Amino acid sequence: MKVSFDVLCREYQQQHLPLLKPDTRYNYLQHIEALKDQFAGRYIDEVRKSHIAEFVAKKKRDGLKPATIRRYLATLSSLFSFAERSGWLIQNPLARFDKRSLPESPPRTRFLARTEYRRLLSAAEPHLKPIIEVAVETGLRQGELLGLRWGQVDLDRREIRLVETKSKQPRVVPLSDRAVAVFVATSRIGDSIFVFANPRTGQRYKTVKRAFQTACKRAGIEDLRFHD
Repeated sequence: MKVSFDVLCREYQQQHLPLLKPDTRYNYLQHIEALKDQFAGRYIDEVRKSHIAEFVAKKKRDGLKPATIRRYLATLSSLFSFAERSGWLIQNPLARFDKRSLPESPPRTRFLARTEYRRLLSAAEPHLKPIIEVAVETGLRQGELLGLRWGQVDLDRREIRLVETKSKQPRVVPLSDRAVAVFVATSRIGDSIFVFANPRTGQRYKTVKRAFQTACKRAGIEDLRFHD
């Protein structure tokens, strides 16, 4: 059975993406659109290492960093692995693809100074400010924060219970006085189950990347990511 890359993407999005975490699903969808530009119109059993190398070269010319290109390739590999499991492909062409030209980024260390933190909070939009405060007070990842539900927050015990984590292991996160105060001051959006919900839709935010970058720019803070 000859399967086109477009059909693979469609079936992958319908069958596999719903099994992933919202943040991962969102990132994969962005990657898939870029991958379609390169591989759409091809049958998946005709994709060769040379085609993948062309994609890598193009992304380098576009100015993407090696670590970012690696993430695109991880999505592509996931697509091909899905095709293998579905019986549409004998071997993942990325299995032996040489990634030595895409070195891993060195570990990043960036601390937010107290003066920067105060400026960042002052510059943040109302919906972003409590997210930043809880992030600093708890060390939760952005995905954990944006997916946080009221049922996971126990103010009497002063803790958050996380079930879906990056390590796949549940954990309990203690709450500081300031974190408790932020949760107390955060109003529930209608019947939404999410702590940090869009007031217009009641749904969780998929990302706060743009709002965070805007706050950093207003505050005059450079080279800061949410993860920092």
